[in-house]
Amino acid sequence: MEIPKDISDSLGALKQAKKLGDDTSKFVGEIQSDMEKSVQNEQKKRVQERRNQEQLLINAELAAIRKFEEELQREQLVKKLKTDLTSKHGKDAWTKVEKYKVEIQEQNNQDMKFINRDRQKVQDLLWYCIGVAALITYFFKLYKV
Repeated sequence: MEIPKDISDSLGALKQAKKLGDDTSKFVGEIQSDMEKSVQNEQKKRVQERRNQEQLLINAELAAIRKFEEELQREQLVKKLKTDLTSKHGKDAWTKVEKYKVEIQEQNNQDMKFINRDRQKVQDLLWYCIGVAALITYFFKLYKV
């Protein structure tokens, strides 16, 4: 028995439609799989970033505790030195130490002003050199040297 040509063509079209449906389904599955991987990667990044932020907070807390302890030790040391100095040399000795401390701080502040002024001069010189280099480059290009 012979199958009419129209039915044969219809079956061929149905087979092609089924194959196209299968290919489309496979393609959609791959896209969904890729999207799922992207979502999982982004979630991993968010979790890692949250862990990094938590670690920074922990580090900041530890640094604050260390700073507190160092400051406390410094205060205790200054108190001990003051007690020792006043017991050995009298009350005027600590006043002189405070005076020397102020003088040293003023000298350090003066030194920092000079350092900052010198740093600014170096930066100004750098910008001057960059400007001169730009002009030289411009003239070389202008006169095609």
